Amino acid sequence: MAADGTARFPEVEVVELTDSTISFVLSKTDVSVANALRRVMIAEVPTMAISLVTIEENTSVLHDEFLAHRLGLVPLAYNGNVDDKSTGFVFEWECGCDGHCNRCSATFTLDCTGTSDDGPLIVTSKDLIPDNRDVLAVHFASELESNVAGDDDANDAGIVIAQLGKGQTLKLRALATKGVGKQHARHIPVCVATFHYELDIKLNEDMFEVLSPELKERFVELCQPGVFVYDKARREVRLADGGKYLINNPDEILKVAAMKEFKTERAPHEDLVSIAVVPDKFLFHVESTGALKPHDVVASALDVLLHKMSDLKARCSEMSSAAAGLRAHDSRDIGGAPELDHGVGGSWGAF
Repeated sequence: MAADGTARFPEVEVVELTDSTISFVLSKTDVSVANALRRVMIAEVPTMAISLVTIEENTSVLHDEFLAHRLGLVPLAYNGNVDDKSTGFVFEWECGCDGHCNRCSATFTLDCTGTSDDGPLIVTSKDLIPDNRDVLAVHFASELESNVAGDDDANDAGIVIAQLGKGQTLKLRALATKGVGKQHARHIPVCVATFHYELDIKLNEDMFEVLSPELKERFVELCQPGVFVYDKARREVRLADGGKYLINNPDEILKVAAMKEFKTERAPHEDLVSIAVVPDKFLFHVESTGALKPHDVVASALDVLLHKMSDLKARCSEMSSAAAGLRAHDSRDIGGAPELDHGVGGSWGAF
């Protein structure tokens, strides 16, 4: 609801969507809602993660606690809807089992031994064998990890867990459970979740008209790449398609626009560009760890927010009803009380 009491209906416009990232514009709302969405994406979207590791044999150079920590941070992807209680998983405290069962947990096994004299055996997330094929370790690896593992495809190289020399063995069982980021960082579904105000960028056409084509091109070159373009045919500078979404530091553009070489005698105190924020539009950039698709992270966060609002509304209604009943009870008690005798002439009687 706006400050003037009118209802608002927020809108979402997707700017860019890839397998691991999403950029979108949230509009017709205020910064409190935008920040609430960001915090929920980080802390309250449920995911699966390894929470318990049983080491059966470890003769590697890494101690057990170090390996358990690394395994806990390997993202686990669920092929279905992780919140669907009929086909997905439930939280441990929601399950009626005595320990762990297939409704609240998934198990992985790992059994590797180094046998080669040529070099160490690289143990990666590919070596985690699940008992439930609906829950799989995310195999994305950085270029550095891909080079270490010797895999040409960085997107399927697997996350490096350990290196085993000849004769070294690593054998373990890992238990994955459902949780949220505010319980433990291993359940956070995003690497990045940021937002900033959308920018309203205006070019001073009068000042650009008196600049030479060389100065116009130089202005575009000095600014952040992809924000502005110079149209040689029309000899004009314009904002590139989607350029306002690429700006990382608007102050740098304003510094370029205020440089002396772009000043003119006609308007020595004016700048080429003015930048203002749009108070009810926010540009989000979200990068997933791989545990969930980026658009699923946003959708799940919105579902959590809606559930919170519904729960708050229901509790407020309960409190209002209880308060109304209490007021009615008090009024009946007061109505039946005897009147006080104020004495003669309106003075108080003796008590």
